[in-house]
Amino acid sequence: MKIFGKILISIWIILSILPLVSAAVSSVTLVSPSASSTISGTATLNATITNVAGNFSCSFYAKSSSTANNTWTLLATQANTTSTDSATTFNSAILEDSNDYVFNATCSNDTDTWTPDTNTGVTINNTVPTAPTLSPSTNTVITSSTTQTFTGTVVDSKTTSCTYTIGRGGVSTSSSDTETGTATYSGTTCTFTKTFDGTEDNGNWYWMITASDGTDTADSSTNILQVQLAPSGGSVLPQVIASTAEKSKNTIMWIIIIVVAIFAINKISKRM
Repeated sequence: MKIFGKILISIWIILSILPLVSAAVSSVTLVSPSASSTISGTATLNATITNVAGNFSCSFYAKSSSTANNTWTLLATQANTTSTDSATTFNSAILEDSNDYVFNATCSNDTDTWTPDTNTGVTINNTVPTAPTLSPSTNTVITSSTTQTFTGTVVDSKTTSCTYTIGRGGVSTSSSDTETGTATYSGTTCTFTKTFDGTEDNGNWYWMITASDGTDTADSSTNILQVQLAPSGGSVLPQVIASTAEKSKNTIMWIIIIVVAIFAINKISKRM
């Protein structure tokens, strides 16, 4: 009887340990897409499982914090797989372009669900951004101190971030007046601001916005903002005064020419 009892205890111990051993040695590996890879078009999803018996299925997910796909998006499910390899495909164009995707493979059978495996830094690259449309329009003039907002309208599904460049006389980054930075991106707009508050800011400021999807970029056109601020305490712009004086000078010159011409014609007529 003692021997029989020991046998029963041994069987019980073995049966208790087996599930633990099985759980410890079974694992999911997301093979494709691999970490830091780039995919486009129809892409392969592949996961493998070690030490599994019978049918199992795998579901594949992806998300990116910089796109509208910022929660897990189900891409495909491969069901009733009998080998240790679960492979399928999906159209990567259902995801916005970006370079920070996390992919997940979650696999299970009738009795077990294994710890999912993930790969990070995956790039989706199917399109290029659309060039931003700018506002205010080119050659807009400002005549009083203000903090000007510059806006680029973009295609949200093709954009994950924006940068800007603004400079007096041009957008060359070698100019001391040139500023570059990251624009605020929200929905379909990229914006940045700049304050103009004195005659030292007068001149033509050239500006542009660049849209990015994490891989490719697209530049907007270059617009001009004309800054014409009056001196402190002044009520008339120097540029306007100069322009008015020049016009007056030209008008006087034409009047003199016309009077001289009339006088000459009159003299000639009398002689005839």
